[in-house]
Amino acid sequence: MEVIEHNAIVQYANKSYFVHHHFKKETLMKITLRILMILAIGMCLFNLFQIHWEEPLSGKSSIAVIGTIASASAFLLLLILMLSRKIASKVKK
Repeated sequence: MEVIEHNAIVQYANKSYFVHHHFKKETLMKITLRILMILAIGMCLFNLFQIHWEEPLSGKSSIAVIGTIASASAFLLLLILMLSRKIASKVKK
């Protein structure tokens, strides 16, 4: 009888640890996604100000155009990831 009770306690402890650990992981992921999205927007804005609009594809301005496109793409990918995780969590419930 004592072995069964001990196993039940261990299973409960493992389950509560998993739920707590999973919660921390989800929260950390949300925070990380938001930080990365803010950085992507910041990089996009910075590169937009570096573009010489008279000749956007010459010299350092072309690098700024590439940086703008890359950071905008990164933002869109992060947005898609965030939305897909929201959908997955709603479908899971």
